[in-house]
Amino acid sequence: MNVLATVEALGGAAVLGGEIRSETDLIERVEEGFSPEAIQHLMRLGDLSEAEMGQIIPRRTLAHLKTRERLSAEQSDRLVRAAEVFTLAHTTFGDREKANGWMRDPNRALGGKTPLSLLRTGSGARLVEQILTRIGYGVYS
Repeated sequence: MNVLATVEALGGAAVLGGEIRSETDLIERVEEGFSPEAIQHLMRLGDLSEAEMGQIIPRRTLAHLKTRERLSAEQSDRLVRAAEVFTLAHTTFGDREKANGWMRDPNRALGGKTPLSLLRTGSGARLVEQILTRIGYGVYS
C-alpha cells in the first residue's frame, strides 16, 4: 500500500486532520476520525454516485454525517480501505476510467459480484486487492 497515494486520494493532510508520513500516522488519523469532506474526495476518485458510496458507508449514515463534525474510526477506516483499492485499480489499469469501470463490472472471480460491492468489509477489499494484484502480474482474473 502506498500511504501517500491513499492520503492524497482522500484529500490530504487538511482533510484527514494532520500530516501523514507513515502507516502509524494514518492509523492515528483514522482513530481520530476524518472530516466528512474525505467522502467527497473518495467519490471523485472513483466517480461514485451517492448510491454507490452507500455500498461503502450505508446511505443512512451518510445522511447523518452532513451534520457531524468527524467520521467515526470505522467510517474513516472504510474510506481508507476503499481509497487503497481504487488507487491500486488506477495503477493496475493505468487508466482511471477503465479502472473505475472495472470496479462496477460483475466479476466471475468474485462470484459475479462487482468489486465495488465488496468494499464494505475488510475481507471483501482484500479479495479485490488480490485480484488486482493478479491482473497486475498478467494472471487472468
